[in-house]
Amino acid sequence: MTAFEYNLKQLLEEEKLHIGDLQRSLGDNKDSKLYIRQREGAYYFTKSTNRKEKGITNNSEEIEQLLRIEKTSLELKLAENNYNRLTACLLKMKKINDEIIARHESRFKELEVYKVPFIYEKELYINGRHLFPDFTIRKRDGSIVIWEHFGLMDNPEYSERAMEKIQLYRQAGFVQCQNLICTYEEDIASVTAIDNIIKKFIFF
Repeated sequence: MTAFEYNLKQLLEEEKLHIGDLQRSLGDNKDSKLYIRQREGAYYFTKSTNRKEKGITNNSEEIEQLLRIEKTSLELKLAENNYNRLTACLLKMKKINDEIIARHESRFKELEVYKVPFIYEKELYINGRHLFPDFTIRKRDGSIVIWEHFGLMDNPEYSERAMEKIQLYRQAGFVQCQNLICTYEEDIASVTAIDNIIKKFIFF
């Protein structure tokens, strides 16, 4: 899980709670509507409930209540639309994440071959940031090694975020060539290359 995906899930949960609050606020009044009608050049207010209308022009309190209901109904519609957009975005992220996992499959297999205990995308909280390194590995001596693979370094924005992530790891005590493994596409071009990385940084 990336930090973006984590934040997206948080937003989705918050929006879900917001929708629930709005629905409870509407209660049984969700079908009540305020209309402005015109007859013989004069305007008047009506309240529609279950397709039945009644005049409420002289009832200011009920008019204000219906205006609040209209406002809440609009907020609910916007919240539901936002929830649907966030859900679609999360599904798209999941698809991308599944593709990334497929690219990590060779490392999964090699770590399992060597019976290396690891956790995939274990959350780390560093200086107010949520990070999800690809692999958190426990070595035989009990020490922890993080393995991050940066596969899109040709993308300037991705490269900038990768450098920022490496700096955050350093602040938490994870240093490259010691307890932080950083690999790039050319580093894992073959199983042999992955084997060499595991032997050098995990079993040395």
